[in-house]
Amino acid sequence: MSRIRDIVCEECGKFVIRTDKPNGAAGSEVNMRKLGVYKMPILYGITDGGHFFCCKDCFKLWLDARTTTEQREKGRKSFEELKQKMEASKPELLRRLQRIQAAYNKLNKQ
Repeated sequence: MSRIRDIVCEECGKFVIRTDKPNGAAGSEVNMRKLGVYKMPILYGITDGGHFFCCKDCFKLWLDARTTTEQREKGRKSFEELKQKMEASKPELLRRLQRIQAAYNKLNKQ
């Protein structure tokens, strides 16, 4: 049985959520329900997993204290490149999903 724990902002200590979920699932809930911000700052050179914050401003303060200007610039550039690649892949993804749906519909009619 999982242990219930309080998650607080890693910058200011403000309460974010009480949960028994592991960090990834709790982070997803925090972001989806807009209770705070969960970040995995691997693009900035921080590889120790995910981190919880009460707001984007606290994340920025936390990140600024733990990274150099160069790391932040490299991370932002990598993030923008990743965003562009994802955007560029949408038409192909849509085509493939439509093919799957057409095959499903065809099989469903038989």
